Amino acid sequence: MAPLWDDVKNAIVDGYVYASDKAEEMSQIGRAKVEILKLNRQIARLMGDMGGRVFEMFESSEQAAIPGDESLAEAVEKIRVSRRDISKWEKEIEQAKAERDAGASTE
Repeated sequence: MAPLWDDVKNAIVDGYVYASDKAEEMSQIGRAKVEILKLNRQIARLMGDMGGRVFEMFESSEQAAIPGDESLAEAVEKIRVSRRDISKWEKEIEQAKAERDAGASTE
């Protein structure tokens, strides 16, 4: 009967060792993935900052500092158009609020 219990004990110990190793491996992988995500967010933030700076250079007519890249010029123009559209929508909101307020005061 002793060999059977030894086999069971060895199987349990082997299972524990395997589970422990797997848990450590998964923990290391998880930590690595978290670090990768943090670095990717940092890269995205820095690229956004760079893009903002390029746009500011275009806006302030420092185009000589930027090579004549048509895609940059197109992107800047799209931003300008979008900003004009935003202004139109903001004016429409203000007009709607003013009309609402005018209608509420006459009641």
